[in-house]
Amino acid sequence: MGRIQMRRNVVPRVGTKPARRPGATAKRSQFARTPVSLPVTGRAPQFPGTRLRGIVRSLGIGSMLVEFPVEVLPGSLLRVTVQTALGPLELEGRVVWTTATGRVIRHGLAFPRAKTPQGIKKSSDL
Repeated sequence: MGRIQMRRNVVPRVGTKPARRPGATAKRSQFARTPVSLPVTGRAPQFPGTRLRGIVRSLGIGSMLVEFPVEVLPGSLLRVTVQTALGPLELEGRVVWTTATGRVIRHGLAFPRAKTPQGIKKSSDL
């Protein structure tokens, strides 16, 4: 079986240019990411009482790429519920970057610690 290689584009925050030292290399995700298309809802302090609806586009042990119709500010904590074939999964992470792509805003979400199957709780367990 062939080895799957994934690429991750370096994307700046919406409306900003990347801040890099000359000759610096882009930071790569520590863990492999898998392309997916899963419905997700999110809650952010920036939008109290609002449930954001979007799509998870890639998922890894330490991070995910999620698209929402609005920008959640980088640095914000974001609670998301990902709808999977095994049921809803609740995760929390910090927005580390955003970029506009057409009508959606892509968000890079980093988990405080890498998630393993044992470290993820189903919504029904909460």
